[in-house]
Amino acid sequence: MRYLNGTTVNKTDITVNCIAINVNMNEWRAICNWLAPNKIGKLNFDFNKNSYYNVKLSKGVSSSSFYNMGVHDKFNGDYRIIEFTLEFTTVGDYAAIGNTNSTSLE
Repeated sequence: MRYLNGTTVNKTDITVNCIAINVNMNEWRAICNWLAPNKIGKLNFDFNKNSYYNVKLSKGVSSSSFYNMGVHDKFNGDYRIIEFTLEFTTVGDYAAIGNTNSTSLE
């Protein structure tokens, strides 16, 4: 727990807008299962590759738009572009922490 000017900060909420391109409904279900709200993981961004947030989803995946790409496969069905939002909350520490770089032996 951190204190900032007499204020206690317990968590940070992070919202990420995403898009999945050329996915069928089976793949979309697999994405939603993979993004289960009970899993904790590291979230880092390209603009700051040296730190990460320990996060979990605070809500289930919410999709806002499904666009049919006009491609149909008789085994997998229609392929779509899906816009969705992920809402994360930090776990353990509200701020970006750590160093995500790993050393490798060559």
